[in-house]
Amino acid sequence: MGYFQTNAAKLALRLKPKEGKPGLRQCQVGAYWATLAHFTASNDPAMIVMPTGAGKTALMMLLSFGLEACRVLVITPAIILRDQTYEKFRTLDDLVEAGALPQSIKKPKTHAQEGRITSKNIWTELRKFDVVIATPHTTSRGYHNEIVKPPQDLFDLVFFDEAHHAKAPSWDILLQDFSKSKCVLLTATPFRLDRQRLPGRIVYYYPIGRAIESGIYRPIQYHPITAPVPTKRNQLLCEKAKELLNSEKAAGRRTKILIRTNRVAKSRPIIDLYRSQGLRVSEVNYMRTLRENNSVLEDIKKDALDGVVCVGMLGEGLDIPELKIAILHDPPKSFPFTVQFIGRVSRPLRGRVGRAHVVADPDEIRARKTSEELRRLYRRDQSWHQLVPRLVEDVVGPILRQDQALVPGLMTGAINPTEISPFFSARLYKVPEKRLNLTPRLKLESAINFFQIAPIDEAFLGLITETVKKPPWATRLELESVAYDLHLYYYHRPSETLFESTTSDVIAAKIRAQIVPDMPKRLGGEELIKVMQGRGALDYLMVGLANALGRCAALPTYKILMGQEVQGAVNPSEGRVFVSGHALARLHAENETRGIANFQGRVWSIKRAALTEYVGWCKEIGKEILKNRSAKTLREFPFLLNPRRVINFPDTPIEVIFNPFYVTHSFSFIRSIPAEEPTVLPIASPRFELQKLARDRNKLHLGFVPSEGQVIPLTYDLGKDIWETCGGASYTVKVDTGSGVESWPLHEFLSQYPPYIYLRNGGLIVSGQVYQPSFTYAELPKGCFIKGIDWAQCDVKVEFCDPDRGIQPQRGKKSIHDWLEQRLISDTTGAAAVFKDHGAGEIADFVVLDPRPKKISFYHCKSADRRDKRPGANIGQLKDVLHQVLRSVAWIRKPDFPGEILRRIEGAARRPDSKLVKGTVDTIKNLREAFIPSAWKYDVVIVQPGLDCEKVRKQRNTNILLLNCYEWLRHIDAGLAIMCYCG
Repeated sequence: MGYFQTNAAKLALRLKPKEGKPGLRQCQVGAYWATLAHFTASNDPAMIVMPTGAGKTALMMLLSFGLEACRVLVITPAIILRDQTYEKFRTLDDLVEAGALPQSIKKPKTHAQEGRITSKNIWTELRKFDVVIATPHTTSRGYHNEIVKPPQDLFDLVFFDEAHHAKAPSWDILLQDFSKSKCVLLTATPFRLDRQRLPGRIVYYYPIGRAIESGIYRPIQYHPITAPVPTKRNQLLCEKAKELLNSEKAAGRRTKILIRTNRVAKSRPIIDLYRSQGLRVSEVNYMRTLRENNSVLEDIKKDALDGVVCVGMLGEGLDIPELKIAILHDPPKSFPFTVQFIGRVSRPLRGRVGRAHVVADPDEIRARKTSEELRRLYRRDQSWHQLVPRLVEDVVGPILRQDQALVPGLMTGAINPTEISPFFSARLYKVPEKRLNLTPRLKLESAINFFQIAPIDEAFLGLITETVKKPPWATRLELESVAYDLHLYYYHRPSETLFESTTSDVIAAKIRAQIVPDMPKRLGGEELIKVMQGRGALDYLMVGLANALGRCAALPTYKILMGQEVQGAVNPSEGRVFVSGHALARLHAENETRGIANFQGRVWSIKRAALTEYVGWCKEIGKEILKNRSAKTLREFPFLLNPRRVINFPDTPIEVIFNPFYVTHSFSFIRSIPAEEPTVLPIASPRFELQKLARDRNKLHLGFVPSEGQVIPLTYDLGKDIWETCGGASYTVKVDTGSGVESWPLHEFLSQYPPYIYLRNGGLIVSGQVYQPSFTYAELPKGCFIKGIDWAQCDVKVEFCDPDRGIQPQRGKKSIHDWLEQRLISDTTGAAAVFKDHGAGEIADFVVLDPRPKKISFYHCKSADRRDKRPGANIGQLKDVLHQVLRSVAWIRKPDFPGEILRRIEGAARRPDSKLVKGTVDTIKNLREAFIPSAWKYDVVIVQPGLDCEKVRKQRNTNILLLNCYEWLRHIDAGLAIMCYCG
């Protein structure tokens, strides 16, 4: 049997008749019985809230006997506290002097752990002790990765002293490591600076007001010092300290000064200042050795010093009752620490009451961003023994009144649903009730702790998750932080709408997958506009417009307009280019500022309130979706391209291209086949090949071609808006966004960057919604075609020479590249530069920069099909070249475009096949110096001799594709030209 088990019967709980007499305090006995009662019904951590100086160390010793512990571990935040606690457990003097133990009792084997526990053997060595006192620095894996996890059966009772540190990651990890042990947390303040609730259930609370009444605390006198200028503050504080010290000594009291600053660098000037006033002071801080700090504390006790300067939180560990004058050169910023600090100077000395003194400059508090409690504390010139208890009650009271609202996950605590105030925001999903389960048996990853909030509605599920996260920039650093996220789900049955509010999309996706077995359909613009109709007047405060034509420098990908009644700033002509992305408006009749985000399926309101109000808001949104079924456009914006959800293709797809956004990222492509090593596939001019449309017109079968010779079969389900890969292999796309690398399965990547699917009638499908252009398609203007071209010297079926593959033009003719190069050299002005950039990742096959007319032209070449006997209007002749045209959109009005050419010729991005065929590097450098993108004109030239200009204009499919290019370029003030066969 362990020491405390063997000697438990020798414990006698004797109350002291009054402060200063032998016996135990009422709060110690009350906390003792409350803790024993708690562990008869629960294994949750027990929290005891008692003022500093109330005898928490003696209580820990009492509980070690009362709980009949086999082996005890005490965690303290600082080495000074560790050593003080070690000495008290080693001697048991507090309990012997109180008459709770006989003087003849054998003392426990006590050990103060100094080094890090880096092996299981070190933990095992501790089995020979009855009590181990340690700090998180030596025992917690949250401080050092070399510290190993303790055995589950080593300690059956673990105390966490000064437990207001317990939500720090290092302490929290210790709590998890000892989850099988009885854990007791002791603190004077069960809250942190951020008001975060500490773990554990409060089993006993002794108010600070009772501590003052019973004589545990001395009355506190606050002395405000106002300095005329900040440079005089330290001098005035020092003079007041000397005055109070002399007054206490004259009254025959042994009194010392506790001087607080926040930095070691400030200690020396403060020490010099006090010594110049004839005061004997020294310092304790974390940069000094343990022996040096203990020597100073011994000098205080021997009356060899008048005071001590402490840095930061070290004052929290000074157990010296003589310290009764607190001088705050740098007052603590948090109210919890202030209460802890005040407790150090409020403890009576051998029953003598006397007053404690706190000296500070209230202007210093007002100048900082401090809590309301601190501002109230320092701005009132009254007795703190009245004010401090009231302020503590204001903060602790709500915590004590909390119901036990958490269903335990890995850890438990007390959170009242009425004290959770979410921001009113939700993603909306269409989910039939039979597919929904709001009472799942959740199984999340081991790294995710979760708590379930008590239900407030039968159609409600609330969760709080806890995870340890690593900053993305700290790939090789041992840096981690604990993150808490809120996840709320409410189901509106009449509209079959699931509302999801979350502070972590990644975790929410894991929860959602267990609530709805199949991937739910997220509501889009067609549905969301119904909640923005309003019963009365409506004023838009913000409107976001998304570019439906693709990302480019000349036209923003996304445009936001803000201001009062901003709807007047959106021109009807923008309906040719933009679709509604998001909107925020003041709905006067509803007295609400409400917003929608079409591409995220999100609705929000500028409001934060209790959970019950949030659920009521969800119900109102659901009602409006039903009430406004007939709404087809965003109110006040009938001219914008509003999407329409479809489950079948309204017309035949004629082309699929990547979302133009993808060209801004770097990609790698990995194929994985069972029983084989993953293969990295090259990505060079990736494209899609249309195969067939299903008979019911809801699925499109196509192939993804990352590079020539590689075809990956895909299926796109329009009704479900789901991409699927076919076959036994799996494919991963790694996307380097610049801020990090994301890994996506191919089907999820295509959902994240949805391809553009063009229809024969001119419609565009993106993310399961069809956008029908507001303009009517006509024939491509004749002016787009460059006539009078003599192709006689050009082999139109050879794009470029490739001797290794045996590709050569006919005798006496040139390849299209060589023919065009010669033409550009001769037809452009003498000041022009012609840049050839053919190859993977090209800007264009040729780029012409001509400063005389200030014009930049991008030439994209494609040869005629060898099987065709004469030019025609085959859409296959356009596929590749149209992908290249899209790339040009990204370069139009690109800042420092000449610099990009230089980098490809001679810079870090140098390409072996990129070169100037006309002009010199100095030509480009001169253009770069005066380059203003908006001052230049731009055009994109398609070179395709296999097309017949008249047939292209008459053939519907080719006309629509080219007309789309024409419209895109026209709306960014660029031109389209086509070099083809024109009779």
